[in-house]
Order: sequence, then C-alpha cells, then structure tokens
Amino acid sequence: MKKLYYLIVLLFPLLVLGQSADQNYIKTMIYKKAVLATIPGTVPPVETADIQITYMDGLGRPIQQRAYRETHTGKDMVTHIEYDGLGRQSKNYLSYPNNSTPSLNYDPNAATAVKDYYTPSGVSFTNFEGTAYPYSETQYDNSPLNRVVKQSAPGDDWYMGSGHEIKMEYQANTAADGVKQFKANAQWVASYGIFTISMTELSSYGTGQLVKTVLKNENWTSGKDNTTEEFKNPKGQVVLKRAYESQVAHDTYYVYDQYGNLTYVLPPLAGGIVTPEILNNLCYQYGYDENNRLVEKKLPGKEWEFIVYDNLGRVVATGPALSPFGDESKGWLVTKYDAFDRVVLTGWMPVAFETLTRKNLQFSLNATVTNLNETKSTAVSTVNGVGFNYTNVAFPTSGCHVLSVNYYDDYAFAGAPSSFAATATADIYYNNSTQKPKGMPTGSWTRTLTGISQYDGETAYVLYDVKSRAVCNYSSNNFGKYTQVDTQYDFSGKPLKAITLHRRSTAMAEVKTTQTFEYTPQDRLLRHRHQVNNLPEEVLSENRYNELGQLWIKKVGGVVDNPLQVVDYGYTVRGWLKAINPDTSGPPPPPNDLFYLRLNYSTAEGDPAPAVQQYNGNIAQVSWKTASDGQWRKYHYRYDNLNRLLSANYQKNYDATSAYDEQLTYDKNGNIQSLLRNGGHDLQVGIAMDELVYGYSPNSNQLEKVTDNSQNAGGFYDGNTAGNDYEYDLKGNLTIDRNKGISKIYYNHLNLPTKILFGSESRKIEYFYNADGSKILKQVTDGATVTSTDYLDGYQYTNGVLQFFPTAQGYISHSVGNYNYVYNHTDHLGNVRVSYAKDPVSGLTKIVEESNYYPFGMKHANYNDYAPPAPGIANKGYQYKYNGQELQTELGLNLYDMPLRDYDPVIGRWSSMDPVVDFERSPYNGFDNNPVFWSDPSGASVTFYNNGVTADGEDAGAFYNAILGAQNNGIASFTPLGPIYDYTAYTTLPPVYLNYGNFGDNATMLRQHVYRNSPFYNYIWEQGRQRQLDSFNTMLDAFGLIPGIGEFADGLNVAIYTARGDKVNAAISAASMVPLLGWAAVSTKYAVKGGVQAAEYTFTKSAGKHLTEVVTKGANKGQLSRPYMNSSLTIQEIMSTGKGSIDATFKGGMNWKVPGTFRGSQGIWELGINPKTSVIYHFNFVK
Repeated sequence: MKKLYYLIVLLFPLLVLGQSADQNYIKTMIYKKAVLATIPGTVPPVETADIQITYMDGLGRPIQQRAYRETHTGKDMVTHIEYDGLGRQSKNYLSYPNNSTPSLNYDPNAATAVKDYYTPSGVSFTNFEGTAYPYSETQYDNSPLNRVVKQSAPGDDWYMGSGHEIKMEYQANTAADGVKQFKANAQWVASYGIFTISMTELSSYGTGQLVKTVLKNENWTSGKDNTTEEFKNPKGQVVLKRAYESQVAHDTYYVYDQYGNLTYVLPPLAGGIVTPEILNNLCYQYGYDENNRLVEKKLPGKEWEFIVYDNLGRVVATGPALSPFGDESKGWLVTKYDAFDRVVLTGWMPVAFETLTRKNLQFSLNATVTNLNETKSTAVSTVNGVGFNYTNVAFPTSGCHVLSVNYYDDYAFAGAPSSFAATATADIYYNNSTQKPKGMPTGSWTRTLTGISQYDGETAYVLYDVKSRAVCNYSSNNFGKYTQVDTQYDFSGKPLKAITLHRRSTAMAEVKTTQTFEYTPQDRLLRHRHQVNNLPEEVLSENRYNELGQLWIKKVGGVVDNPLQVVDYGYTVRGWLKAINPDTSGPPPPPNDLFYLRLNYSTAEGDPAPAVQQYNGNIAQVSWKTASDGQWRKYHYRYDNLNRLLSANYQKNYDATSAYDEQLTYDKNGNIQSLLRNGGHDLQVGIAMDELVYGYSPNSNQLEKVTDNSQNAGGFYDGNTAGNDYEYDLKGNLTIDRNKGISKIYYNHLNLPTKILFGSESRKIEYFYNADGSKILKQVTDGATVTSTDYLDGYQYTNGVLQFFPTAQGYISHSVGNYNYVYNHTDHLGNVRVSYAKDPVSGLTKIVEESNYYPFGMKHANYNDYAPPAPGIANKGYQYKYNGQELQTELGLNLYDMPLRDYDPVIGRWSSMDPVVDFERSPYNGFDNNPVFWSDPSGASVTFYNNGVTADGEDAGAFYNAILGAQNNGIASFTPLGPIYDYTAYTTLPPVYLNYGNFGDNATMLRQHVYRNSPFYNYIWEQGRQRQLDSFNTMLDAFGLIPGIGEFADGLNVAIYTARGDKVNAAISAASMVPLLGWAAVSTKYAVKGGVQAAEYTFTKSAGKHLTEVVTKGANKGQLSRPYMNSSLTIQEIMSTGKGSIDATFKGGMNWKVPGTFRGSQGIWELGINPKTSVIYHFNFVK
C-alpha cells in the first residue's frame, strides 16, 4: 500500500494543473525537488519541476509545444507546429517566448505570435537577429513518394524562394554520366579462413541502371559547382559519390563483393584507375571471413591490419600493433571479456607475425569453445609481473603484457577502498553486502609505460550514492600521486559542489580546490565559484541568458560585483555565433573590453574588395580587436566549391595590407600543393614569407618534400635542400623530418610518439604515457640539461614544481606558494586569443599574452607581443593556444600536441594519419582544409544516419566549437563536473572531471552531450546532415557500412576509459573499427551484410541490442538460443523467401525458417522480427 500511496502523490499534480480543456494534450512534469504533494489547483514553481505540454490534433499529431516558465524572465516558451494539406510538416518554426501570463494554455495565435516576435521591430534585445521568416521550410515533389526537392533555413537570406535553399533532384543515370562499373569477386580460401577479393573493371553503367540523387547546397548558383551527385545501384548500395570543383568531377567509388560487403573505396585522387600501386597507396581495402566479419583492412599508405574474433563474435585481437614501450617491435593487442561482454583486461602480446598469423590465431580460437570469459576471483592471477583479480582462463593466458584491468560490481580488487566513509560532499551508499554497484564500473588499473619490465600503474576507483551517481572519483600511482574528486548533486542530478584533492608525491603538499555551482530556475548555470585551499573565493563566471536560452552576458573573474571582464555574445537567427563583445553591448555596462570578435557569414563587409558571401555555414569574414592597440584586424576568406580554404586576405583598420595573407591550392584528395604566406611585419604591404611547394610520393598522400622558394626568414624552415625531407613507417607515422633535424621518431601501440631524436641521444624529447594514451611525462634533453614536465590530471609540473592547472575559464598560475587566476578569451574555434589576469600588486586587469593566428594555426608575429609574464601573474610555460592545444617548441619541434596525432601549423598537416577515415580526403589533411570552420583536436567524427545523428566520438563537439565557440549555450556547458551520457551505447557513465587538460578536448566532450538541449542544437546537426547528403537518403549509404566511420586503433575498450574520463580514449572511440554503438552494431551490421537492406527494413539500435544479448529468449516455447553474428544470409534475404508465420507470443512478430549454412554445416536459419518496428527478437542457426 505504501508504493500505491506514493504513486498517487506523484500523479496527483497531473490532474490539477491548468491546461486548455478543449484540446488534446500530453503533459510531462519532471520534479527537480522532492515533494510530498502539490496543492490542488496550483502549478509547481519552475524551481520545483520542469513542466512541458504538447497539444495534439484529432489525428494525434502535435500542433503546439509549450515549456512552462522556460525563459530567464519566467515566460512560457512556445513552439508552433503546422501541417500542409497532405499532412506533412512543411514548416518548422523557431520557438518563441509567449508574452501572456504563464499558464500552459493553448495559444491559438501562435502562428502570428512567432512571426511578430522575430520581426526586427519585435526583437527586444540586441544580441539576436530578427527575421520575417522564423522557420525552415520543406518543399516536396508532386508524387506519392513525398521526396524533398527544396529545403530552406530560417532567416531572410535563406527563405524559400531566396535562391539559397538546399535543392534535391532525383534522376536516373545516363551514359553521359560516365559512371565506371567495378566488380569485386570474393573467393573463399578455407586454408586461410578468408575470402580473397579480385577486382575487375567492367563497362560503364548504361542509362537507367542507377538511381542518381543530386544535392545543390546553399551556395549553388548554376552549373555543377556546389553540387554533390550520388549514384546507387538496384541494391541500394552507393557506388559513386561525385563532387565538383571548378566544374571538375571528384569521384569516390565504392566497390562491393557479391555478398554486399564493402571491399574497396577509390578516393578522388585515384581517378577511378586501379593499379597495385594506386590500390596500396591511395585506396581502402577490406577483407571478410565466412561470417561476413571484417578480418583485415588496408588503409592508404599503411600496412595490412588484422582482426581476430572469439566464438562469441567479440574482437579479441588486433594487429600488428607497435610495442607500447616504444621499441619498434610488433604484436597483437588483445582483449578479454566477462560473461556480460564487458572488457576486463587488455594487453599486448609480442609475436612474429610470420609465425602467429591472423589465420593461425583465428583457427586456434575457432577451436576454443570453453573458457571464453573471465570471472572475478579473490585469488590473484599474475601474467608477466602484473597481478589481477580474474581467473585468467580466457585467451591469452600467458605471453602478453597486461596494459589495463577493469573491475565491475564490487570493490574486491587491489587498491580499492576497504571502508566507505562519507566523502566531503555525499554519503557512500553502495558499499556493503546488500548494496553493491551491480553493473557499474568500479575501478581499474592502467599501466604506466616506462619499460617492458616495469610494472608501475595507476589505480582508480569510483564510488556511488544510492542513485548510482558517482560521488567520488579517485586515482593514484606508485609514486604517491593521487587525485580525488568528490561531487555533491541536487535531487535532479545537477552538480552543486566539487572538491578536488591533488598531490604529486608524498613529499609535496596537497592542493585542494572547491567549486560550487548555482543555477537559474531553468537549470542553466548561473554562477560558478572556485577556491584554492583556503584562499579567497573567485567567481569564474556569472551568466545571463537571453529569452531563447542562449548565453548573452558572462561576467568573468573577480567577485560578484567587480568582475575582471564582462563578455557579451551575439547570434544570427540561425543560432550561429556572430560576435563576442559586439559594439552594441547590453546592460550592465562592461568594464574595458580586452577582446572583440565579429563573424560574418552571409554578409560581407570591406573596402576595396568585400568577401564572398557564404550561405552554407562557412565563415566569410572574421574581424577582431584587442585592447593592446585598439586596431581592427580582419580576414576575408575564400573557399573552393568543396569548402576548402583557398585564401585568407588580411586587413588592418579596413585597409587591405596583405601583411598576413595565406593562399593555397590542393589536389583531388585535398593534399596541399602550394602555400603562399605573407608575414613577419605588420606593415601596409605584405612580404612573402613562405612560397611553399609540396612534393608527394607517387600516387600517395604522404609528403616527401617541401620547398620554400621565397628565401625569406620566418615561417617554414627549409633546413634540407638535398633529397627528401620526410619519411614514414608502415603505420603512416612520420619518422624523419630533415628540415627540423629530426633523425628518428619512435611510436607506441597508439601511434603516439615516445621519443624524438634530433641527431643523437644528447638532443631528444621523450614522452611517457599510461596505457590508455594519457601523457604523464615529457623529458627534454639538450646536452647536459634535462627538463621534465609532468602532466598529472591537468596539473602541470616543471622539474617537480607546480606551474599551473586549468579552470573552466583559463588556468591558475602557481609560483612560490602563490596562486593567481589567469583567464582566456577564446574565439569561435576555442583558440586562445587573449590571456589576462589581475595584477596582485596594482590590482589592475592586465593582458599577459595575445595570440593571433593564420588560418592553419601559425601565430602572427611582430605586433602586440608580450614579454614573458612576471612570476605571480601568469606562467610562461602555459603553451595551450591553437584549438586550445599545447604547442611544443622544445628543440625547434614546433608541433601542436593534439590527441592521437601531432599537428604542424606551418604546413597545415598531421604528422600521423587522422584516426577517422574520410574516404574523400587525405588522412593527413588538417581540419578538412577548412580550419576557419572546424576545430578538430582529436579527429573524431559525427555519423549522420537517415533521419538521425549518432556521435561516433567524444570530440564530435567540433560542430559546437566551430559555431558556438568557447561559451556555453542554454545550460551549463562548461560545468566541469556532471553526468555524461553515451547515447549511442545506451550507457550512463559516471561524472567526468573535465578540468583535466585545457579547453578544446574535454570541454567539447561535455558540450557534445549537453548541447543536445540547446535551442540551436538541431539546426547545427541539420547542417551537418546537409553537408553529408545523408538527411535525404532513404537508407544507409556506404559512409555507414563499416570500415570508414572509424578504424579499430588498438583493441582497447573505449567505453571503460570514457567512463574514467580519459581524454585520449574518449577520442579513440571514434577510431574503433566497430562503430561506437559497440558490439550491438557489430551484430546488426554484419548480420545484415554491411547494413544494406531495403529502407522498410532499416534496423534500429534496439535490434542491435537484442542480437547481442548473451542469451536471447526465442519465440518457440521459451527456448534459449544464442544469436549468431555470422549468418550466411542477410535479414532481407531471409524475409524475401516468403511471408513468415505469425508469432502469437510477440505481438506483431513474424517467424521465418530458411535452409542455410553456418561454417560449412547445413541447417536452418531461424528469424523472429517485427517488420513494423524492425525489432529482432530471435535469430538462430539450428543444425
């Protein structure tokens, strides 16, 4: 009866809140505070509950949505929804604040009110644009297919009929299209356990053999430029994607075997020509086993890589992988699982690949039908000097070097706490025999890669409260270092307080930081306070929002009534950032602004030559000014029709001086062919500093030589004039750079550099990592001088002395026991532009550093230069600049240390291959050759499926970097603690301490998730879909088939490291050979032959979930069956054999039984599926 009582209490308010009685509706009320009951006839205050109501018409379609008191002034936020005569939602209106008394009542005048609000005269604030078109609009063709032919965006420049819509055309191919036809024949070779592939070119496709879709982007005016053509065969497979630059076709071909597996991708530079050299150096090649599992792959310029599976279809080995210890030996990266498919151990097994080949290892594992899973054990198993609390029965039981161990469900492991006293912020509930964190990650051990015979590591654990929220994150190493983060939450899960305790070693004092968070009634971050030890508290930020929920004003630093800076933001009608500190600032009156930024998209200013207007999201102009000299500076940008930056023309005080111009040309893969750069002097006439000509290996993306024809100092240093400048290893990593005097670069299993030699051991840079890729130490040897830099959870030390640690708005500089707050003004890409601080002597706010950049990241020189800051104000060792990443200048290296690879801003290229494959571009291109739009620290990507979006990497927030920059939007985007959700894996992960490292990697990880609630999230993603063409596809194209979304980099399970908040492995999730959907995606993808099926059978994530349950309940009398992920038949092929039988057990279910084979055995394939929902509930093979 007690449970029933509480149910009534929770539902009672739903019966008494006001709403329009003459309308159908669904009301949602989520309490933010614990309440016993609500007084009848009253509405809970917005501080107590989030209330939303959706009104429906007689057909059950939503016609209006209303969020109660959602604006900062307490107004309701209303979204009007309307349909055309055929029931289609042809217009999507922006939300608007309703000026009537908050009531949740239906507004019959919403269609007029939204237009009135957004008219220029109706906009009551200065940081947002008005428009007569506050909606996007879709135009359909006149056919039963209801295909989209035009789509416009909100705003006066994009309305339907403006000429700047996105346009689609649906055609059949003609012979004039000249689409080449390739055939890949898969031949089974049992002795190798793989299908060998032979490819032949047939005659071109004839007229009408392919479906052709043409997409014209918002910059299109006429001709082929700014269009993308996609050709699909009758199976729905994309065989060609064609884009145009200067009317020249750039073709990417996709080739499939007879089973529908993607086997070859020919990028534009290949030109549709197939030779062994072109295949190996430019193309993507994939091989499969009899179960249609990807087992080998070759990326352009890399050696063949292999994948091995166990009998449950799980990836257990990948290779060849370089040694984690940087000695250039090779081996297998191995993974062990428990019975719930959770990764429990990873390691590296050195082997001679000539002996233990993929075939031999796979055949051995095929014969292993027992001891497939590890089980928790109180006894300690030891492998090569590393002990762990598992049984060690699964492959491999010996011969490997353990890299990481993960624990779940309890705290029975070495280094875990034995007592569970309350933390500084919360009680620990999950700690005894009856309340254990079942199903939760509880701890881990991660090896420190100092040597193959050294077994040091970092132990971490997570403690939870009764709601399974992480209230304590603790990590320690063998040298006395520890970091502990205690978090206090409110009823709804928002962090209220975070206390961090950190110590480098037992000989050093502990540093304590306390952060508190206050929120608006709408749950947006209002105030973020910060305190070091017992020093005076600092207000990092105090935020004010406009009525659309966007950050409007941010007070930074100091105390509440006396901030160091007041920063205000302006936006376009499409939600794009257009200004930081615009000229027309809103109240309160700001102190002297130190940094101004203006972004122009579809508008163009300038004299004598205005920039070219951009309607597709590219930035046409960037203007900035700092308090250093008060001079306005500007870049005008020009792009080619593939959105690659062609030129950046510099102006000073509206005069075209060309002092810091850049001009570029590219080949078809986007490899830079030439770069002209002016610089060195902020004069009226530009001086050519670099005239670079790039030379590449034949039919390759790998750079061999750069020649500077300018002969001027500065910029690129042409230190080698004889022979080639660059060499690479078989992983595509740069190993020699003769221009910089680098004689050898060594790498580890993650392709991260471990040692860089400048001629000899007396001049070198060494890097040490944890096995998950977290950099923990850098040692620079220059003769007899050795300088050490420790990177410990964001705290950075030089020769054992703490230098600084990051905050949400900059960093805290440490000098001789003194702590000083330094703040960063960042631009729309997260580039640090101005660093400022309060002088502890004078009390004045001072600029301590200013950085202005060429588009590709090299810093401008010879104006607004600042001497190294005085001790106690800022720290000269703080080198986080472009994209918020660390610039390494030691020994003339001059590379940005970005997660997973280094970046050279002088030549605009990565030093190693980008971890995420983009078939249409070179893997060495920096920022897709559009560094004005993209911020790309980790290389992770975003995948666009039919009508939705899946983030395939924790740096998918690059979208938000590019558009919204360094400020939050709508909610507490920069809250350093809070729940992180991995939407694609359906896993709730514990809070992550995002102040680990600087802005750019961790902050974007948080923004990826929280921005889902921001007002303009949908539009930003919509633009991404448009850029990828997929929003108008009716089924998955080759982009989402497999190999290309991401490549399996190391065999480590990324979800565990993400749960621990590790920034590198959060990014590695995008490098997974299997998409981040996890093993569920493996089954779905391969069981349906690479995801190619008719649109009506597009399977959901739910289907993947059912396929990968360890035991799935079948449809026949509750029998238990194990689902196989290696069917010789596709789901569509099974269903096409005839109508299935009705399943009485599962409503809407249909059953099929079709003869087939599995590993050479004859039998019956059983399929149970609901064709309407695409949920697969039974899939089994019976001999």
